[in-house]
Amino acid sequence: MLVVVLAMIGLAGRDNDVDTGSAGAGGGSSDDRSGQGGMAPPSAGSSVPGTSPGRSPGSSPGSSPGSDANAAAEEPMSRFTDVRAGEGDRSVEVTFYGGVDTCYGYVVRADDTVQQVALSLAEERKGDGPCIDLAQEYERSVPLDGPLGDRRVVDAATGDVLLEPDGG
Repeated sequence: MLVVVLAMIGLAGRDNDVDTGSAGAGGGSSDDRSGQGGMAPPSAGSSVPGTSPGRSPGSSPGSSPGSDANAAAEEPMSRFTDVRAGEGDRSVEVTFYGGVDTCYGYVVRADDTVQQVALSLAEERKGDGPCIDLAQEYERSVPLDGPLGDRRVVDAATGDVLLEPDGG
């Protein structure tokens, strides 16, 4: 099976995965720590909205009405709509939108380094039957190797800074 993670940006450190499988919107299992499991990124034509804090689907930073639509389509957007430090500073709490949990499963991965935590989101299509074209909000807690501390959190796919440390 081919495994595709949305983005890997060459960061050293141990990887943490949260498999959101078919556990529904409120919980997940971390049994698949191999990073495998048939993960594939959402297609460019996916109806699942990708948004970034302060951005609407289909918009890009600095875009305005009348700007080149092709340029906006080429710039990736973060699918994480909210990221905050978790309880005890050993996790991050993330919110994102995806397809309904009966048709899609998600893995959120944290790649830790000394300076930052890079979050990746991978989507898996379950089965080959019909799916309703509807977005669902997911909330997940992603464990970290060590305390978040003064590290910033970035989207590994886009490079967007999702969470700045308190001191800067």
